[in-house]
Amino acid sequence: MPKEEKEIDLMLEQSVEFGKSKINYRLSRSDRKTLGITVEPSGEVSVNAPLAASLYKIEEVIKKRASWILRQKQEIASYPPTIPSRKYITGEAFRHLGKQYRLKVVGSDSDKVLLRKNIIEVHSCKGDTPDIIESLLKEWLKLEAESIFSNRLIYCMQFVEKIGVNSAPYIKLRKMRKRWGSCTQDGLIFLNPELITAPLDCIDYVIIHELCHLKEHSHSKRFFQLLDIALPSWAERKRKLDYIEIYEL
Repeated sequence: MPKEEKEIDLMLEQSVEFGKSKINYRLSRSDRKTLGITVEPSGEVSVNAPLAASLYKIEEVIKKRASWILRQKQEIASYPPTIPSRKYITGEAFRHLGKQYRLKVVGSDSDKVLLRKNIIEVHSCKGDTPDIIESLLKEWLKLEAESIFSNRLIYCMQFVEKIGVNSAPYIKLRKMRKRWGSCTQDGLIFLNPELITAPLDCIDYVIIHELCHLKEHSHSKRFFQLLDIALPSWAERKRKLDYIEIYEL
């Protein structure tokens, strides 16, 4: 069992200059041997350093990682705030393929959903109550997810051929509270329909991740070796995906 790190002192507010940017961070120390940098979902930067590390050495490491830190903060800033509950009214924000859209409810002689620049238009001939708009929008998002996930699966197969996955499995949608995807022992892949809110590169990462499970079901060392071969940039895509919360559309 790994030894639990003992945190020694309280977090201290610090900052370091990098070009024209200023990186504020919270510094804590523990009896760990390496320095860890974390960009929190809030955008705050936390640094956990060894007890003996000087502030100069700490800031040198931060400067070396500054480009990555600033990219992560920019990614976080690009995401809209989490919406605790849906009202399905005009002006409400929704994400689709990593982009934010505003909902516009339109009375019409037919039911349909259209994407227009930054707007998701929900046309309804049955009224504009939240229940009706919710039903129309969810059905459209489900069809979008089925179509896009199927197309991305075909695209992703080229990445996993190099690890011996030569035939595309069947993909089904399944709502999951804390997971974007799963793979059964029988080789059936489930994807969370809420994954449609993520950018395409994140969708591809989840699909390739699950395809690697066809060769190694557990998250073993071998699994991550396969993932490294199939998608060397997986860790960066995962970090981006980690800042997207799973919530009820």
